[in-house]
Amino acid sequence: MSAALLERGFRLVTDDVAAIVFDERGTPLVMPAYPQQKLWQDSLERLKIAGSGLRPLFERETKFAVPANGVFWPEPVPLANIFELVHFDGRTPMLEPIVRLERCYTLYRHTFRRSLIVPSGLAAWHFETAVRIAEKTGMHRLYRPSKVFAARESARLIEAHAEREVVR
Repeated sequence: MSAALLERGFRLVTDDVAAIVFDERGTPLVMPAYPQQKLWQDSLERLKIAGSGLRPLFERETKFAVPANGVFWPEPVPLANIFELVHFDGRTPMLEPIVRLERCYTLYRHTFRRSLIVPSGLAAWHFETAVRIAEKTGMHRLYRPSKVFAARESARLIEAHAEREVVR
């Protein structure tokens, strides 16, 4: 997904894990991470990204670290939208809003190392943080076809959504 968005002129802040902080006004910010993407061999081939010279990720022979090469954004950016990527049996990507309390549960499900939250005594903090993020961001589920490569079509949906928000 990140590679297809980069093709469309977006910048990379982080690839698969995002650290979120809040500024003094309570706006959630995405902190920049490593200036690289992690792409499977299949995605490299379908997106026509040269794979020679790329190093495989630890213990994964077919997933590679792809340098961001000038498209990395090194500053924190406001978190405007969250898109949960979900596979489905259809042939065309679809976007639908995530509503109400499901937003907090979605954030919980996608929290990195969530198994450490309760043993660390951070359950209340995590819930409050999820509520703050859910109140300030758009949240959508992006259904991606599981049997059809649709990264570019999915990126177009995200871009169209972003353009509609700018017009508001």
